[in-house]
Amino acid sequence: MAITVTDVEAAMAEYYKLHPDKAQCLRSKETLRLFNPRGEAMQGQKFHIKTWLNPSRGARRVNAVTAESSEWPEARKANWQDWYIEWSDLTEYRTTVEYTGLAEDKTADAKMCVYKTAEKYIGMVDDDIATQVNNSIHQSTNCKIAAIAAKYHDDGTAYTNNTHTTAYFQIKGGSIVQIMQNDRIEIRAGTSTTSTRVICYVNDVYPGTNGPGGTADIGPGFTATYESTGQTGGATTNFDSAAADDELVLSGETSANIFGFPSFFSWTTAMYSLTRTTLGNGWTIPKLMYDYSVAGAAVDFDPEIHFATMALDLAYAVQNGRNMRQGDGIKMTANAMVALGDPEVVDEMSRLGGDRVKYTKELSAAQKQDIIGSIGFDGAWFHHPNIGPIAIQSDPAATPRTIRYLDPNSWFWVTGGLGGPTSVRWLDKDGKKFRNQPGANGRPKDVWVGGAHARVALVNDCPGANAQISGVKSSLRSA
Repeated sequence: MAITVTDVEAAMAEYYKLHPDKAQCLRSKETLRLFNPRGEAMQGQKFHIKTWLNPSRGARRVNAVTAESSEWPEARKANWQDWYIEWSDLTEYRTTVEYTGLAEDKTADAKMCVYKTAEKYIGMVDDDIATQVNNSIHQSTNCKIAAIAAKYHDDGTAYTNNTHTTAYFQIKGGSIVQIMQNDRIEIRAGTSTTSTRVICYVNDVYPGTNGPGGTADIGPGFTATYESTGQTGGATTNFDSAAADDELVLSGETSANIFGFPSFFSWTTAMYSLTRTTLGNGWTIPKLMYDYSVAGAAVDFDPEIHFATMALDLAYAVQNGRNMRQGDGIKMTANAMVALGDPEVVDEMSRLGGDRVKYTKELSAAQKQDIIGSIGFDGAWFHHPNIGPIAIQSDPAATPRTIRYLDPNSWFWVTGGLGGPTSVRWLDKDGKKFRNQPGANGRPKDVWVGGAHARVALVNDCPGANAQISGVKSSLRSA
């Protein structure tokens, strides 16, 4: 019995009906799962956000003798700030999937086979969008994945200009996990969002410190082949012009990224409709940002210095914001802070903390639920009497050599009205998700394509309750 497109469409509809939670692109991945959807419905193309600034501060002292004849203090009330996110601040994530020859698949159990096929394509779309959203949290608004650290021949030897159409690039300032085999990458001229030097395809990815042929200390990086068609702008016909500090982005992306961590952890970058440098808007700035690098080189992470300094200062920034949100009826998802970092610094945190009383690897299920709630947790945590437990979370997509201490309750998603707070929506044409793709001469081909999308923005209503440490590394790595 053959599987038809109609069968797949019906099975996908049934799958979403039976498993609505499976269609949530923001419920997976290491960083995505930390934040819940929240925010009022859109009105007038704006999302309304209310941020509590301070509780009621009307209590005043008076001598007991004069209390009988003196007036009570002037009434005070809790203070908040209303602000908004424009519709144009949302980022739309799109993906397209295709299959061929589906109608030729034969099976004795067509119902089971078609259901599994539908499940596969739903999973592919959800995972594709989830991966891209998770990656973009760690990118700046210009969608930069990383920058070129150095350029080599594709065998790892020194590059010499001779119109080469293959090369190896060592990267810096971003995670290699965000680059995958067969990715179409644009190499921009420096930090430009309009000038592209060359467009290429990724051949192989080298995640460690060794490059092609085992060449030491030129990783992480990737080999690439120049794309012979589709070059735009000032793109050249080889890799000769690609240089150190040129930025790498996925093809077609310019400056449409969500407002991610690099933008939130800033003194000056405007936070949606709010200008951070305006007096009174200081609450929008995560003021606890520490750079421990020396002459641009990262230093070994030391919890007794780097963690202790953060814990000393952060204790003054977290509690008021939590109290205000609870008073407003916002459900607290976790009692713990989260220390989010790339595998290198998380490994160092784990190894150095192993023999200290403030650190443990194992918690009971009840303890995990009380500390972490519904956000998920891998088991390792620091504890400090100033700020309580801090869950250690590794994300391979995170900014290298940076630890961000996050209050998960201060972060949330607003979404673009796609029928559910975290669902993707498939393009629909006459009730169908897939349609036949014609060939170059307009005749049909046995190729079927479907598209899905999600619109989201990441919001933080208490940036000051979060902290960042940069310029730290594992003692197993060189500077």
